[in-house]
Amino acid sequence: MTQCLGAEDARDPGRLLGRIANPGATGCAYTERSYSGNSLSFTMRCAGTFAIESQGKVEFTADTMQGSIAATANVGGSSVETRNKISARRVGACPAATPDKRSL
Repeated sequence: MTQCLGAEDARDPGRLLGRIANPGATGCAYTERSYSGNSLSFTMRCAGTFAIESQGKVEFTADTMQGSIAATANVGGSSVETRNKISARRVGACPAATPDKRSL
């Protein structure tokens, strides 16, 4: 998948991770978020139909990001767990129509 990122997303990986960790969820907020050097650890809770809680850790540079995210959701009264690994790299500038965005 190729996605253009705005300058705010590029400066703060936490903005992007919320959307990745909880796709389609609403009412999400970090309950913990800790930066240490080029590493971000977080816990996030989302309201809504699935009441998702996710935890993750990523390491990043100016051009790459990699890490893992674990999430638990309530689906029809049952707890459903997912574990995902993520990896991203900068592949170049976004199209000219969006000069303030980066492509990862």
